[in-house]
Amino acid sequence: MYEIVLPKFNNNDESYTLLYWLLDAGKPVSKQEAIAVFETSKAAFDLESESEGILHPLPQAGDECKPGDVIGYLFATEVERQDFIQNSGAKTKETKDKSLTITKAAQELIEKHGIAEESIRKLGKSIIKRPDIEKLISEQNQSVVTGLEISRQQMAIARVVTQSHNQIPKAFLLMKVYCDAAIQMLNDHGTKHDVIIGLPELLVKITATLLSDFPFFFGSLIDDNRFMPGEVANIGVTLDLGKGLFIPVIKNVGDKSLSDVANTLIDFRLKAMRGQFTEEELNQGNISISINMDQDSLVTIPIILPSQTCMLSLGGIQEELYLDTEQHIKTRSYINLGLAYDHRVINGREAAQFLTKIKTKLEQPSI
Repeated sequence: MYEIVLPKFNNNDESYTLLYWLLDAGKPVSKQEAIAVFETSKAAFDLESESEGILHPLPQAGDECKPGDVIGYLFATEVERQDFIQNSGAKTKETKDKSLTITKAAQELIEKHGIAEESIRKLGKSIIKRPDIEKLISEQNQSVVTGLEISRQQMAIARVVTQSHNQIPKAFLLMKVYCDAAIQMLNDHGTKHDVIIGLPELLVKITATLLSDFPFFFGSLIDDNRFMPGEVANIGVTLDLGKGLFIPVIKNVGDKSLSDVANTLIDFRLKAMRGQFTEEELNQGNISISINMDQDSLVTIPIILPSQTCMLSLGGIQEELYLDTEQHIKTRSYINLGLAYDHRVINGREAAQFLTKIKTKLEQPSI
């Protein structure tokens, strides 16, 4: 008998929701075959089997499972599985109505407070979780329910933000960067290659070129005196298009063309609109960029992800009047480029050098 143990997939969640099993009880499983789909606060992921055998699942769809939980077994034969069921009474649990799935935590509250099944069905949900029952209890006790419910994804974001503020001594630097030449170059490049491209894509590409000169900006602090640098530039980009905040990662940017970066970000924006990222797309970043391109967004001071040492921020395009060499009044465009950095690893001098390199490459762009 082989135990199927749920692994830890990220540092944001203390538990995951089992969406469904991909195979029924008693079905044969091959090694590395996907057997179940779990949901985290940001994405859904497939759980692959580390062994082979006959599947005996334990939790049901909708159940909350913690990393390290035994969620099933693999047996050498069906006969062995049946013997296990008869000897231990470990039958797969079923609800009275398969159309209604109730998590273990929710079921405990239902039994404790004597919630009627009719009241549960009036919720209009196929999967009943603990927060659903807590809300129902509150309503039945005629308590006044105020405010709006915070989503599981937003609570995960809150944990990351809190961890960042509590653990990372952050400093922030802001630079003014003129961008007319970059905008013109991007317009020409986009027309030539038939691709939608802007300052965020160029900033991603420029940032990747600084990996070798600024290794402490790409990686993680392991402990008080050790740092693990990134081998390649894996750059995360913030996206919030109404389905929550995501930071998908463009992998190995140094090997991608500007058009490749643009096409990847187009794909990421579509996934952000649908909330359909995979765990793989959200992991392995070693530096990030906070994109805030609304015209009225002047300065954004980003957090630093606990697994990284800095985050850039890109503000909206602004215009100003200036006098040219012949004292004529003209206009020019600029953006505010910020850098939040971990002061345990990076000092102000290095931060200024890093931003100055980016400023120079943005003001004098080349493909």
